[in-house]
Amino acid sequence: MKKIIIQIVFICSFAIGAKAQENVITDILVPEIQNLSLREPRFRLYSTNQLWYYLELDTATGKVYSVQISYGNSPRKVDIIDDTSKIGSDDEIVKGRFILKATGDSRLYILLDSEDGRCWLLKWSVNPENRNIERLEISQEPYTY
Repeated sequence: MKKIIIQIVFICSFAIGAKAQENVITDILVPEIQNLSLREPRFRLYSTNQLWYYLELDTATGKVYSVQISYGNSPRKVDIIDDTSKIGSDDEIVKGRFILKATGDSRLYILLDSEDGRCWLLKWSVNPENRNIERLEISQEPYTY
């Protein structure tokens, strides 16, 4: 009987100690995990319809890069927008300001400035001559089909 009581006391004390240790670990780690999830990344990577190509967005300036990877060659990163004054500048650094959304057409993306609502249509292609970005202007005329 004494052995059973000693075993029960031992198991209970072990369970209480384990729970206390869990609380200590939770108090230390949870704030760190929450801080990581609250950080807005400066750069985001988007897949394209081409296997070896990705689009990289600088969410602070709106700059978009074409990233090409392959097995045989070194990866390449090319600035899609030659005239960066069309979008934003490095002086206006606010992470998460710009958002890139894919459309139904695998070559077209919409770039949104989430602070002032400006939009651009990004035409992406493997061929650099077919890449373009143009500002979408607000139209006062109703859309007709």
